[in-house]
Amino acid sequence: MANKDKEDSFSFDNDPGKLTDKSDVEFTFSDIPVLGASEDKKSFSFDQLAGEDAAIASFEEMLKEPVHSETAEGDEQSAEEDVEGVILARKAKKKKQLMVRIAVAAGALLVLLSVAGVTYYLLAQSQAKADAELKKLSPEERQALEAQKQREKINSMVGAADTAYNSDDLESAQTQYQAVLELEPNNAAALTGQAMCLLRKGGTQEAEDAFRKAMDQPGADYRPFEGLAQIFSGRGDTEGCITILEAAMEKFPGENSILLPLADSYHAINSRVKALDTYKKIPRQFFSEASLRNFAELMKLESKDEAKKLFLYMANKYGGLYPFERAASLAEDSKDKILILSEAVTALKDDESNMDNARFLLAEAFLESKENAQAASSIKGVNVTRLKPEYRSRIIVLAKQSGLDDMKAFFRAVVQASPDNLELQKSILEQARLNLDPGFVREFYSEWWSENQNNAVANYLFAKSSGFSPSARRHYEAALDIDPDMYDASFELGKIAMAEKNWSEAAKAFEHCAKTLADDKNARFYVALVAIKNGGGSAPIEEYREFLESIGYDKSQVALEIIDLALLLDSPALADSCLKIISEEPSMEDQYRLFKAKKHLLFKSKDGDGGDIFSHSPKTGLYREYCIMDMLSRGQGREVLLMTTPAEDFPEFWKVFLLRRMNLKNWEKSAELLREKEKHAADPTYKIIASLWLGLISLDDAEKSFHYVPFDKEALLYFVLAEEYRRLNQIESARIRYRKAQDCGRNVYSGVVDFYSRQIQ
Repeated sequence: MANKDKEDSFSFDNDPGKLTDKSDVEFTFSDIPVLGASEDKKSFSFDQLAGEDAAIASFEEMLKEPVHSETAEGDEQSAEEDVEGVILARKAKKKKQLMVRIAVAAGALLVLLSVAGVTYYLLAQSQAKADAELKKLSPEERQALEAQKQREKINSMVGAADTAYNSDDLESAQTQYQAVLELEPNNAAALTGQAMCLLRKGGTQEAEDAFRKAMDQPGADYRPFEGLAQIFSGRGDTEGCITILEAAMEKFPGENSILLPLADSYHAINSRVKALDTYKKIPRQFFSEASLRNFAELMKLESKDEAKKLFLYMANKYGGLYPFERAASLAEDSKDKILILSEAVTALKDDESNMDNARFLLAEAFLESKENAQAASSIKGVNVTRLKPEYRSRIIVLAKQSGLDDMKAFFRAVVQASPDNLELQKSILEQARLNLDPGFVREFYSEWWSENQNNAVANYLFAKSSGFSPSARRHYEAALDIDPDMYDASFELGKIAMAEKNWSEAAKAFEHCAKTLADDKNARFYVALVAIKNGGGSAPIEEYREFLESIGYDKSQVALEIIDLALLLDSPALADSCLKIISEEPSMEDQYRLFKAKKHLLFKSKDGDGGDIFSHSPKTGLYREYCIMDMLSRGQGREVLLMTTPAEDFPEFWKVFLLRRMNLKNWEKSAELLREKEKHAADPTYKIIASLWLGLISLDDAEKSFHYVPFDKEALLYFVLAEEYRRLNQIESARIRYRKAQDCGRNVYSGVVDFYSRQIQ
């Protein structure tokens, strides 16, 4: 199989090579027997030719020697007189030397021919003996010998084809595998190799057929199962993949090339026990990075310490921040966590981005250990521009908690790291609002805008930090002038218009949002809502329904999405049909009870006393609040006070209301807790009311706050103002506010308003 590195949880391509030292064919050329050889055969050696080689060499050297003159010194005077005789003598001598050399060469040649003859004779004798031995064999023995030779030939051909495949020469490999299959059509190794070539070239169906045929042949190994499982995995048929791999494990128990993808497949279908048990059988060195991550994440459910060791092993083998981060999260104490993350900072020194993220995590660990100075030191070493986006907003909190010097400069560095990333800047602003002084936040964004007035994001952030003030509207509009497609600025303008009950302006803003992001469900919901508030009836709901169906919502999902809009209509008919659809979906039981309760509060006269609507669990959150309002509408205030409050709902608004109304001891403490709880809520209604109760704002100030209050909470604020005037014995002012609450139209507070307004008439 080809090796590829991927991050997916399960892929055969994640397998870092073959996970076994086994080989399909063990073959060397020394295994080939010499036919006809016998124990008493005389060996032939090229050493026999040593003498002849020497003779030939001598002969060749003689041919190379120059012919020297034999004239003696001192004979120069007589040379002229006998020159002709000298010349003749030299010619005779040269002729004699040439004849000698020819004779030597002829002798050497005769020796070579003699040796060749001897060699031929010996080989012929050897072949004759081999033929004689072969004739002695029985037909069965002769057939077995021929089969052995054929097997060795085929094994050699398969080995050559495998070599071509492993070298990515698929065409050559496929040709050679086919040659084997022509000799032996059911050869398991060749069928497997042919299938692997086909799979690599994209012939999935042909590969599947070849793998299946190979699986059924004697001598087939695990590879056809592995290849077939890969095909099923590629189709997304994890169950089919598991079936094949489990069958393979029965034939090849302990084969790591099967165990690893089988464990990954179990993990993919969330079969945790089987996945963990299978991972445990595999030696660590065979794990891919993705498989090791799966194993460690599962192991933490059984043993955090063992999981931590696996993550540290993963960090050592593959590197990166993730395994260090996971190991630190499983550390039993902050000291251990600090040790792991300090090691991460050192190990990632050549990976600057991950090193900065490791420093951030180390700062968190120091803060957990109350080592604020070390945390501040770690934060100072962070290059904010290299931090993960989710860390950039959180680092503001760490800096504040560590007591970092010059918080304003640090905050500026965080904002400057990604000045045009609106989503990140919104997250940073939210963290600042939750953790820093509100005055500091407003001052900072005012300065930031002053320096970047032509930047749409700077205008948006300044507006967002200013709440629902008139200046906020101006800066959202300025942001849109700079960037007409800024969805967020248009959406905020729509919310401001809704708070002012300016439904026409709200419609324009949300329609602009819907055009900017055509598939945005949130914008489409508000387009429908403001259209209903503008008197559009049920038509906007039908348009919204069509949109939801166009993006793939099924019948029950559509009903759940549109029921809030249906409850704004004068008739409950559409809401009832939605409730019927929701009731038929078992997974939506809680939503069914919640909307049934809301519908009861809105159309109480049509439901009598509500029957068993409020008799079911869970009695927490919004469902519990509806239950309390139903009880208050029937004068059961004392019963409400005696109810046990879940921790997640404490302190409850209506209980604080009753404590103050009855002037019971320590009601102020409860009001303070409520105000603290709601301090950063997107909906400021409860914060305004708690501030009024505690005397932090006047009745006039509270009444001027209606543009901050969502339209569906208007009745509640008027009701509280009425109660405060009643408390001051200003009965006429109280009656006016009760009537204003009742004039807000049908809402979930109507029953409570009606009951308490009757108490002063």
